[in-house]
Amino acid sequence: MVSVTIDSPNLAIAPYWDDLVRRSSSNVFMHPAALTAACETGFADVRIMLAWEQGAEPRRLVGAWALQLRKVAPFWPALLEALPYKYAFLSSPVIDPAFVDEVIPAFFAAIEHNSSLPNVLSMRSFDAECPSYPAILKLLGERGIVPLVLAEHARPFVTREFGVKRSGSTRKKLRQDWNRLTSLGAVEVLNDRTPEGVGQAFETFLALEKASWKGAQGTALLSDSRDAAFVRKLLQQLAAGQDASVALLRVNGEAVAAQVLMYCGTTAYTWKTAFDANYRCMKQNARRPWSGSSA
Repeated sequence: MVSVTIDSPNLAIAPYWDDLVRRSSSNVFMHPAALTAACETGFADVRIMLAWEQGAEPRRLVGAWALQLRKVAPFWPALLEALPYKYAFLSSPVIDPAFVDEVIPAFFAAIEHNSSLPNVLSMRSFDAECPSYPAILKLLGERGIVPLVLAEHARPFVTREFGVKRSGSTRKKLRQDWNRLTSLGAVEVLNDRTPEGVGQAFETFLALEKASWKGAQGTALLSDSRDAAFVRKLLQQLAAGQDASVALLRVNGEAVAAQVLMYCGTTAYTWKTAFDANYRCMKQNARRPWSGSSA
């Protein structure tokens, strides 16, 4: 049996979260540090549903699902958005596989019985391969509800066993790009996981992105002060637990590309990438992995 609480995000649940992700499929965008950053900066109105195993000692978290209260238009009623904030790219709950069939009905019952929550739930960017998806379809089917599926698409990923091309045209192109870079001088890749190192590297990423076509179009993170305040807080709080970093590609000590990474359980998520336009001819042409197993 499980019980569900609905709370505002807070860092006090982080130890329970860390224990949960060791047993579950991951979703870094549901991390208490990320959710707290969204609330503290006023970036999103987030509620987090927490499923607890009843009678467990010590107290044991078996499910977590953060939902954003959002209005899509001024005069429309609010809805619940399973992407907890802008710049989150995965909406799936994090649930202990042994409790999926209990937690999913408990989550939906908690929404249904809470009069302060909207009764419309949007689950954009939901992972259809996670254990909670068939459990949701089963629950809806039992109630005679047919979900409205607007789109389906695949996300690239890579593991040690799958997805890495060790030969062929892609590897040849990468070797050629690397050789061009090394002909210009000393090339290095840095990925400092300390909070101070992450903060400095993230500012480098922000500057590279602002100087790119995104800055020209007004879509770079620094183009909006509210967005910039949130993402800085987001990276700061994730980095405090070594759950975020920024990999820098440098030539002669100058950063020419940056990739923002987030970590949850055994998975690393490639969140944002920017590069110096002067090196655009060396930009990798192959599809960039969105997530993969961390080393």
